[in-house]
Amino acid sequence: MVSNRKFAIGSECRLLLEEAAGKHLPFIITNKQDNNWQVYHSTFYALKMHRIIVSLPVPDVSTSQMEPAAGQEIGVSFKKGYNKFLFVTRMVAQEPYEIEPGVMAPSVTLLMPEQIEKVQRRAYNRTKVPAGERISVSFWRTGNPDQGVVWEGMLSDLSAGGIGVRIPRNLISDLVPGEPFHLQFVPLAGFEPLQVNGCFRHATELPEKGEVILGFKLMGLEMEEGGRQTLRQISRIVTIYQRRAPISEHSQMTS
Repeated sequence: MVSNRKFAIGSECRLLLEEAAGKHLPFIITNKQDNNWQVYHSTFYALKMHRIIVSLPVPDVSTSQMEPAAGQEIGVSFKKGYNKFLFVTRMVAQEPYEIEPGVMAPSVTLLMPEQIEKVQRRAYNRTKVPAGERISVSFWRTGNPDQGVVWEGMLSDLSAGGIGVRIPRNLISDLVPGEPFHLQFVPLAGFEPLQVNGCFRHATELPEKGEVILGFKLMGLEMEEGGRQTLRQISRIVTIYQRRAPISEHSQMTS
């Protein structure tokens, strides 16, 4: 199979990061701690030799989280133009950085990556399941395996960044934003099952149907080759969904 993966390598990689730092673009950090995926927000500050200076990472949710430590591997993703860029690197150290004359701010130093992968941002637009398709999703908590509860719902929408699952309201009562889950589903007939990790973000009520749509953020796909392969599969599936959907639906779903 011919790969259609797109990368920035060498001087192109550095130029891309220089532009991100020059515009102080925000980005997302993914980090695995205690077998759970954690998400943080940060901002590019500057480049120095083979190092990237960024703002101190801030946890994505209000639950108790440890900061990524020096030497830990992290995933980084940021948006620029019509693309989203992904790379894996390591944290070097925390140190103050002069963001303007006389003003110091806590910062983190990252290693410069050897390459950055590019993914079209349209893959991150939430796309509804095509009309007539009924796609079952199994999901269960990963952070509390003793409960042993497996829920079954129907896929509502999908993107490279998240998944929506429709389920009867009376089956769900105690989900907490930030909780980690494992999800499994077959996206279309003839496709292999997809297995992903995600964290619960929110529930949208559908009172006329007695249902809720549970929103999950996909976690950790950019960190390993297997996860990046899954990310590319999801991107292809989202493209198929978008082609089958009425044009009016494309503008209604946002990432």
